[in-house]
Amino acid sequence: MPIKKDIWRIGAVRAPLAQLIKEGLAGHDIVWLQDMPALSFLADPFGMWRDGRLYVFAEAYDYRDRHGFIEALTFDASLRLLDRRTVLKEPWHLSYPFIIEADGETYMMPEGFRAGGVTLYRAVDFPHRWEAVQKIMLDAAPRWVVWQGRGLVAIGKDAKDADVVLDIARHTARAIQRAEALGGWAAL
Repeated sequence: MPIKKDIWRIGAVRAPLAQLIKEGLAGHDIVWLQDMPALSFLADPFGMWRDGRLYVFAEAYDYRDRHGFIEALTFDASLRLLDRRTVLKEPWHLSYPFIIEADGETYMMPEGFRAGGVTLYRAVDFPHRWEAVQKIMLDAAPRWVVWQGRGLVAIGKDAKDADVVLDIARHTARAIQRAEALGGWAAL
């Protein structure tokens, strides 16, 4: 029986995000990155333009060792790949390399929950060298948040915890709605 795995692929489109949201992908050419070796992929891209170049940070993953790390891909204005290399590797899995620019510095905050928190990195030599600046501890307790105009968001250390807290939040919201329908409610 063949092994079936999710294999992701990154593509770039020459259009502003607002236009793509409004119009969709129809009519836009997608520039796909080259295929990865068997049982590996690039995913979770975060791109930014700087000095006429597009820098894309992405999770590189290989199913054989089940360990994600961060690569930086550099493109020219015509989306031709100029450089690609590993820029951040830790003993734990890394993904979703969120980039932040503040006070003249460039930071990366990739997802790395297996480390027991999230580490903030600062670019020492952008885009290739990063140093850990601060570890941000995360509360692993399940939580729920009301997202104005959208609904409820459940947060947990895994899908099971998030499902439990979402169920509690939905029941709580229904109880409040029923109380309001009966003439109001007051918190104790």
